[in-house]
Amino acid sequence: MRSGAPAKKLSSAGRPAAVRRPAGHQHWDFGVPHSGTPYGTDTALGLQIGGMSRTDAGSRLLRRPSRHDLVAFLAFTALIVGMYALGLGLGVLTGRGLTVHPAVWEPILFPGLFLLAAPVVAVLNLRTGGTAAGCLAVGLAPGVAFGLLAGAGTLLGFGPGDSPLWVLVVYFAGVGFVGALVATALSLVVEHLLGSLVSQ
Repeated sequence: MRSGAPAKKLSSAGRPAAVRRPAGHQHWDFGVPHSGTPYGTDTALGLQIGGMSRTDAGSRLLRRPSRHDLVAFLAFTALIVGMYALGLGLGVLTGRGLTVHPAVWEPILFPGLFLLAAPVVAVLNLRTGGTAAGCLAVGLAPGVAFGLLAGAGTLLGFGPGDSPLWVLVVYFAGVGFVGALVATALSLVVEHLLGSLVSQ
């Protein structure tokens, strides 16, 4: 060690002691810079606001939709469209013409995928890292899928049916959105309650 060089300050455990700078709220602990705030610290170990980490239930309400949410939305929409196409294929193979096979139409498509699946997909998306806003967007997938299918049917020369297309799109999107909203809210509440019980 050179003469005149400052010696490193060691803690009682033999590790370099925390180097702190009193100016303002900025300080460094073991070489990891972070800024202190009245609500917590933002360090390389993860963001904490008021003792709540990013993975807590409450923080998911504040996060923006992510790529994970987009994948869930597209996958759910593709599942509905693909199942409808499978039903058409089975209808043609069984001599029913270009109609969805009854075994696929009910109960898989109705009420399954179009009416009942949105809450389940929303909870799965939330539990695998999705956001609350993304889960609500997942609830709109049945309406989007129905609009795509109805639009394709119109291009192929099939009539729109008795009800206007926009009414059915809004109906399926609304049912899916409400189901996703209720399921997401219940999942967050249960997660919060369980976390409170564990921390006690």
